[in-house]
Amino acid sequence: MRVKLGIFILTMVEGGSAEAEAKGVALLRAVSRLDKSRLSSAISHEMRLIAEPKNEAAENYSVQVLALSPTARGDIPSPELRKILCLFHEDSMADLAQVLRLRSYELISAAAPEPGGLWIRSPSAGSPVMSDPQWASESVNYLNSFVRNHTFYGILGFGQGSTFATYFLSVVRPGTFQVALLFSGKLPHNHTGLMQSIDANSPFGGIKAFVFMGALDAHQPNGLTEEQATKFSSPVIVKSSAAGHHVPNKSDPQALAQVLGFLASSSPLVTTTTTTKTLRRSYVKLNFSAELSVTNPHGFIIDPNARDGIQRVLPSACGLATDTVQLGLSVI
Repeated sequence: MRVKLGIFILTMVEGGSAEAEAKGVALLRAVSRLDKSRLSSAISHEMRLIAEPKNEAAENYSVQVLALSPTARGDIPSPELRKILCLFHEDSMADLAQVLRLRSYELISAAAPEPGGLWIRSPSAGSPVMSDPQWASESVNYLNSFVRNHTFYGILGFGQGSTFATYFLSVVRPGTFQVALLFSGKLPHNHTGLMQSIDANSPFGGIKAFVFMGALDAHQPNGLTEEQATKFSSPVIVKSSAAGHHVPNKSDPQALAQVLGFLASSSPLVTTTTTTKTLRRSYVKLNFSAELSVTNPHGFIIDPNARDGIQRVLPSACGLATDTVQLGLSVI
């Protein structure tokens, strides 16, 4: 099986577009002198693939660099951090938060405003079902204050935060969020007023959704999370055989990689090509094209740790300090 790998490095240049173009030309000259076979070997050494559906390393693959310098563009800005509204405390999901930050995602945490740290209050005593459609209005108003003050790329929820995120998508304008990351959640069936809004507004403008559950979750039955996923159109559903009632962490690298793969496939890494001239800073982008030859018969995803390895070898090969560049890596 042969697939193409797209890689770019983005480095800042002090000055305007003229300086950036000059830097781009110099980089192209430096790149043209690189030994392609040596660079291919270096990338192959750092590359890590994870086979799917098995949680194991893919076998028998190699990388051949097809092109080193098809483009060098100056006068483009650094990719902005994409903000994700997090209905779960970031400290409780440190591993996932770390890999998201490394890939230009910023988590904006919101604390549940109801007593007991709840997003949705339990039904009144003696009433197992609550029909009030405004039962969660305090939480809705609280999150609306975040939406007014930030432009969010996505929304993330765990447990009841996942449940409330699904309801919140039913009351905000479609397009407020581009992606939803939902971990170990369910639908609020004991709140018929909230369910009416969910049913009426599903699939929430066709938002792209990632729904995760752990096969070892003793708190939230997987069937309830699978039902939650039916409210979205074409959701990516992942059941980890290694996970319990928690978000993906480093003990389950395949699950982390699947989160990153979902985000990478949901949006291009760089979407804007304008520059704020007053900053007197420009950016040079070098695109690379490589081909992976994979004899492993299973599908695969790129191990998130591979990006860190390539970050070490590729910029230095181009004469750039690794801490001065941003690197993007994706299968195309």
